Amino acid sequence: MACRVCEESAGALLDVTEATARLDSGMDDEFALASGILRVNWRALQKPFDFDRVEIVSADDHDIKGLCLQVGNDLDKRRPRRCRRLPCRVDLRCNFPEATLNMLRATFGKVSVQERARESGLLGEGLLTPPLPGPTGLLESRGFAAL
Repeated sequence: MACRVCEESAGALLDVTEATARLDSGMDDEFALASGILRVNWRALQKPFDFDRVEIVSADDHDIKGLCLQVGNDLDKRRPRRCRRLPCRVDLRCNFPEATLNMLRATFGKVSVQERARESGLLGEGLLTPPLPGPTGLLESRGFAAL
């Protein structure tokens, strides 16, 4: 595997099947990998990256505005267009006003507000998130290309 931008393969994560942009005030690490899902802490990274879905577990309006502005102003040719088709799951406990949800809807594809299905080892792992359709283009969509 190689980076879609620089074509380097150093530091590639071979066990990753999905990348998730995560907004969670309880997540201290920059990323967490569990069961093939790489959850990237958007608050820690604060720069554009390729991802397959968005999970908002614990965030405020400022976080949402920052994420939406970053995605909307991304200079990458593929990412902003692709983001408009990505699922975005918002934890019901965030209790965002309709204006904030509308901002998410304008930035991402289907935005759903749901309760967590269960608590587990990784905070938010139990968010109700149906699997993405097929792995076609999964690596390329995250910035990797076959060597």
